[in-house]
Amino acid sequence: MTGVVKLNGLPVSGAVVSFHPDGETTGLGGFGRTDSDGRYILKPRRSKINPGEYRVVVSIRLNPDGSTPDPDVPPIDSDAIESLPAIYSDLEQTTLRAKIGENGTGEFPFELTLPNS
Repeated sequence: MTGVVKLNGLPVSGAVVSFHPDGETTGLGGFGRTDSDGRYILKPRRSKINPGEYRVVVSIRLNPDGSTPDPDVPPIDSDAIESLPAIYSDLEQTTLRAKIGENGTGEFPFELTLPNS
């Protein structure tokens, strides 16, 4: 399972894309990190990603100076802050959804927009 994340039409590099099971869907879901072209490959949190409905979170954390945080520093210990609005970056507020079919494959693109950009 793969996809591309774009923000206001441009590829997003370094975003973490997380699929969280929703409703009757079981399992732990999966995650991936976007490359310089905005592409990600979804990896399971455990052995596999089950078919079903998912809430999707896209997160871009940046240091106060705009630089990328050290990936070896846990978020709780980092000064980095979320740069995307909660409708994309917060599990409870996200408007992003995906449905993974029985074959467990698919392309899941996400077009994000920020106002006044």
